[in-house]
Formats: sequence, structure tokens, C-alpha cells
Amino acid sequence: GTPDPCHMLAAYEKELLGHLSSVRSRIGSLRDESGTARASSIKKGEAELASARELLDQIALEVSSSTKAERAPLQARLQTHKAECSALVRELKQATTSGPRGGGGSPPPELATEAVEQRARLLATTERERANTAKLREAHKTLQETEGIGASILSDLKKQRETLMHSVGTLRGANEMLARSKRVLTTIGRRALANKIITWFMIVLLVCIILTILYLQFFGHHSSTDSADTPSAPEATATSIPDDN
Repeated sequence: GTPDPCHMLAAYEKELLGHLSSVRSRIGSLRDESGTARASSIKKGEAELASARELLDQIALEVSSSTKAERAPLQARLQTHKAECSALVRELKQATTSGPRGGGGSPPPELATEAVEQRARLLATTERERANTAKLREAHKTLQETEGIGASILSDLKKQRETLMHSVGTLRGANEMLARSKRVLTTIGRRALANKIITWFMIVLLVCIILTILYLQFFGHHSSTDSADTPSAPEATATSIPDDN
């Protein structure tokens, strides 16, 4: 899981106080040391101060990531630690240049040269660490901005998804209505076709009936007239036979 920021801050602060206490002890012992032991103490003290500066940068990064309510007291503690670290840097420099107690002079040239070179390397390392810390802060800030943008995009996508789902539901309803309308129109078309067929059948039937009536009236009357004009067979026979008497 993600480490607790308060726990990380307490761990950094504890380690920082350990380095500062160690540097303070070394500064006190420098006045009684000389030669290689003195050079070793100076070298270790400068290394511990460099580590202390790195821890201060880490603590500053954690403080910047804390909540507004916690930030004010944490910044006050951070400033106190920075002031103490700066004071120890000055004390170590003063103890380095003042020479051992009772020595009556400055340290050997080779030790002074080595101390200067070591200090230059430590300063370069410190500058690189500060630059890296600044980059980390910028990366952290960019990450927070990216998270905000990502959350906004996700919110917009959620709204668009809801809109699309609503549109899909509307289209489904429209498709169902169109299907029902198609079935109704098909039924109406079939009924209209059936009515049309029945109508044409009735028209044809009426025409046939009318033609039949006309035929019967015309040809039936003509046949009756012909039958009335023609004499019957017995009467014709009787007329044609002469009377013997």
C-alpha cells in the first residue's frame, strides 16, 4: 500500500536529528583532534551535513504534499531544522579553519586541499540533489494536475455514456413504434385489397345481372312475338283439307 505521509515525515525527521547530533559531536571533538583523525572527522561531518540537506529536501516535499491544516506547523519545524543545519555548517567551517586546540597553527596543506576538494564535491552533490528534488516537485505537481484532468475527462465520459444510453433507449422505442406502425399498415393494406377485390366482384356480378336482364328482355320479347305470328299446325291442316261434301 501507499506509505503514510505522517509516518514518512517522522522517519525523515528522526534521521535528520541523528545526523545533526552526530555533526555537533564531531565539531566538538575537532578541537582535540589532529592529523588523519581530524581529516576523517571533517570528511564524515561534511558527508553527514550533505545527508541532512537531502533529508531537509525530502521533508520539504512531504510538507508541500500535506493538508493546509497541517502545513503551517510543519513548515515552522522545517525552518527550525534548516536554521540548525546552517548553523552547524558555519560551525564546522569555523572549526575546520581554526585548527586543533593547542596546535598553534593551521592544518597541514595536504589536509586543507583534501578538505577543499571534498567540500567542492559535496557542494556539487548537494546541488544535483536539490535539482533532482526540484524535478520531483515539478513531477509531483504535474501528476496532480494530470490526475485532475483525468478525473474531469472521466466525468465527461460518464455523462456522454449516460447520454448515449438514453439515445439508445429512445431509438429502441422508436424502432418498436415503427414496427407496430408497419404491422398496422400491412393489415390496413390487406384489408383494402380484400375490399377492392370484393368491390370489383360486386361490380362484375352486377354487370352480369344487368346483361342477363337485358338479354332476357330483348331476346325473350322477340321470341314471344314470333310465336304469336305463326299459326298452329292443326289449324293449318284443317284449312288446307277441302270439304268433300
